[in-house]
Amino acid sequence: MHSDYSNIICIHPKDNTTDFLKPLGEIFHVNYLIVEDNEEAHAEILLLIESFTEKSLVVFLGHGHTYGLASSNTESFTTQVFIDITKANKLFTNHDVLLLACRSSEFIGNINSVYNSIVGFGNILSSLDEVSNEALYETGFYRNLEQLDIDYFNKSYIDAISKSFMLVFENKIKFNQISSYISYFLNKSINLILRQMNKENRVEVARLLFEFRNEMVLK
Repeated sequence: MHSDYSNIICIHPKDNTTDFLKPLGEIFHVNYLIVEDNEEAHAEILLLIESFTEKSLVVFLGHGHTYGLASSNTESFTTQVFIDITKANKLFTNHDVLLLACRSSEFIGNINSVYNSIVGFGNILSSLDEVSNEALYETGFYRNLEQLDIDYFNKSYIDAISKSFMLVFENKIKFNQISSYISYFLNKSINLILRQMNKENRVEVARLLFEFRNEMVLK
């Protein structure tokens, strides 16, 4: 166990559209918990986090929006709000928290919990469907991106967050420094892709990484 924490947990609701996040979850080893697609599994996770009375590290991987974090989503279990503002106010008190979910930066702006430190992110375009939805319902502008570009983008921020967590686990940085190190590793990825002159959409991918970095919030 890391010396700063009495408990560490990384929760990842089951959803094949977020399977690409598994490499990040796996750095947490036995503390990485897939939330299965049933009500009981979701309730058990909430009770487990609620039992953390001492300072702990809580990480969420999955979908989200301004008012909550999403549950599992499969053929047998329809997505719903898993952790809403009321639950977050209760669950995150006194803990360090990172929420890798769309619009989690807006979500934490609605939380009144006395958390220790918390990190959230903006509108993460992790699939071509989300790129299309952004154009249709928000900007009216279609980004010139292909699946390989989205894959590169997803891998880049997963690597940046993973490397930053490893520094936390090795006691080289504190959690309240993690956003600075995520930004550092993202900057390296941005510089790298912009030098790949043979990559047609390098500027668009760099823009995604730039937006990911700039929309990250630490409180």
